[in-house]
Amino acid sequence: MRIYTGVIVLWGLYISACTSKPSIDNPTKANVLSIKQAIGEQGKKISLGHFHTAKGVSADPKCRLTETVTVDKGTPLPKYIREAFIAALSQANSYDHFSNDKVNGKITELTFSSVAPASWKISLDLSSQTLSSYSVSVEHKFKTSFAAHDACEHVIQAFPDAVQALIKEVVTHPDFSTLAK
Repeated sequence: MRIYTGVIVLWGLYISACTSKPSIDNPTKANVLSIKQAIGEQGKKISLGHFHTAKGVSADPKCRLTETVTVDKGTPLPKYIREAFIAALSQANSYDHFSNDKVNGKITELTFSSVAPASWKISLDLSSQTLSSYSVSVEHKFKTSFAAHDACEHVIQAFPDAVQALIKEVVTHPDFSTLAK
């Protein structure tokens, strides 16, 4: 009976490991530091408004035509990008939820390849009613697998790193400080 229970526990751990979902609340230290240097040291803050996909850009792409890519307990990918950016701004003490001037994001590309060379491609237009606007793009490469399930798992696991690479492009852009008040 103990062996049977042990097998069930191990199987449960294996299944949960294969369906692990990355967390939003892990901004890179480099991104937090870049935010602090660009706007935090001047006491400036940013508020984020709506993040959405442009017309024709899928917010829920499918991996190998079967499995919808989901991260962080099913969080929609545009919302994940917004919340990851908020987490980085918050850790840099540079987020102001109550600001009237919101920075909005339009995701103009949100694609990936799960076959070699595997990568995420994300492009983002940032805009504000009264402040500047600009666009950034990133291609984040990652390892993949021939097996469909493993390849799709690599896609999911690579998304947070792709988002952090996108945030890096946002916060190191010369116009980033013009988005803050």
